[in-house]
Amino acid sequence: MDIISFAGGPGAVNTYIIYGGDLSAVIIDPSDNDKICDLVSFNNLKPCAILLTHGHFDHVWAMKEIIGKYNIPYYIHKDDVKIVSSSVYNFSEVFGYTDKSRYVFPDPVLINDCDVLSFSDMTFKVLHTPGHTPGGVCYQIENMLFTGDTLFRGTVGRTDCYFADQDALFESLKKFSRFNDNTIVYPGHGRSSTIGFELANNPFLINKSL
Repeated sequence: MDIISFAGGPGAVNTYIIYGGDLSAVIIDPSDNDKICDLVSFNNLKPCAILLTHGHFDHVWAMKEIIGKYNIPYYIHKDDVKIVSSSVYNFSEVFGYTDKSRYVFPDPVLINDCDVLSFSDMTFKVLHTPGHTPGGVCYQIENMLFTGDTLFRGTVGRTDCYFADQDALFESLKKFSRFNDNTIVYPGHGRSSTIGFELANNPFLINKSL
């Protein structure tokens, strides 16, 4: 299994392309259509799904083009449907992006906590981590955890968004103590980290445990 990552779109969102031995590829939080298509073509990949960590517009920036080009489904937690389906709640309208057909998406595949998603030889486990949004999730595959805007290197997601909940976020943060210290954290923005580093250095995680 291999991972390609880059930061793109208006919010410098980290997009991850994870692919297996048969070159089937899963795209997490598509932020730049041209970069994704170039990487898919260069590596002869076969996109099969989009996984969203949450529904804010910067994390779905390139989704319309990617779905249109590859005809693949997108997955999102049921509690974030109201965000991804609203140009107000997903902040696209707030930032002046008024083309609702570009930033509002119907017909998701709904996921829940502890769901297991299998694509070819890749298996992702869903961890529901509400707080930044009610349906925020992380995706675990092997020793890697894609944390979206729940957990960053040295900090955590903001809670001044629509439907955000600081208490819920703090409860979600406790779940990270379940993971091995060597688990690699791939966040929605910024540099990667490890669970061990965050438990020892992130002020929002220190002394938080189940």
